Amino acid sequence: MRFNRQPSWLIDIIDKLFAGHAAIAKLSSMHGFCAEKIWRIQQWLCVCLILTSCAGPEIRPAAITATIIPPAFEQQESMDRFFMLVGRLAVKTDQQKFSGSVRWRHTAHEDEIYLFSPLGQVVAEIYRDRTGVRLTTSEPAIYRAATAEQLTAQVLGWELPLAGLRYWVRGRHFPMTVAEKDTDRDHRTVAIRQDGWQIAYLDYYPEQAAQSALPRLLEFTRADMKMKLVVDQWQNEHATRPAK
Repeated sequence: MRFNRQPSWLIDIIDKLFAGHAAIAKLSSMHGFCAEKIWRIQQWLCVCLILTSCAGPEIRPAAITATIIPPAFEQQESMDRFFMLVGRLAVKTDQQKFSGSVRWRHTAHEDEIYLFSPLGQVVAEIYRDRTGVRLTTSEPAIYRAATAEQLTAQVLGWELPLAGLRYWVRGRHFPMTVAEKDTDRDHRTVAIRQDGWQIAYLDYYPEQAAQSALPRLLEFTRADMKMKLVVDQWQNEHATRPAK
């Protein structure tokens, strides 16, 4: 059995219980008390206290710090760094479902996203630059719009929140709007609530020397939509993170 470190109050009580035995014996000889019965009660109390303290290993609850973050337009460029990821994506709305893999290359000025079916066929290519967004399907057909949100909703039937997603996948908030962020005792993001979305960070890759921990499993929830992303491989300016 693995014993926990005994709290000071328990140690004090046990010491007093054993120290009191001599006093009970003295009272018994002077006044005729039944010292044996009193001592047996003390023994049972002592055993119960010890068993309670040995119930199992101590569980430390994760400390959560919630922070409301106002917009910071000047931070957009500094927070928007290069990355590439390969992973699996599942999307569910009331009308549509998607399940497959994703390959995403991001820079401050461009995004190139490939969505694949479970069999590895290209379902869509999404390309963003300063002029707008282009979506190419397997038919092939080419569609254009000002934003990825508008274009994916129109063509795929579900909205890819690219403006915020390029920050959220790295555990960061979108700096252009108000966000609420929860962090744990290791300063890792646990959750973000922003622009109607709730993002939960369910697992991380281990930290490396030159890079903080990167998310491995994320869940994105909105009133009418739910997405789950498993990142199998990360690459950024610091390092490459292979799958576990």
